[in-house]
Amino acid sequence: MTAYTGTFVKKDGTQRTMTFIKVEDLPTEFVSTKIKNTGRKANLAEGSKVVYDVQAKEFRIFNYTTLVGQLTESKVDTIQPVE
Repeated sequence: MTAYTGTFVKKDGTQRTMTFIKVEDLPTEFVSTKIKNTGRKANLAEGSKVVYDVQAKEFRIFNYTTLVGQLTESKVDTIQPVE
């Protein structure tokens, strides 16, 4: 899988660097066991996207609108979810 590392500016003005995998790149069985379907559509700000944070081992929001610099890519063999 391809992992991306990028820095963005959070709502409070601080920067956050995150290494993540795009949800559409995750195995379907992984996503279906980790995301609960409430029947509601997520209300994300424009430019924000749900991603899987490789280091935190949780789903997070990455804000592409406030991206600092460019994303870098790396390869990840496996992902380890928190049980």
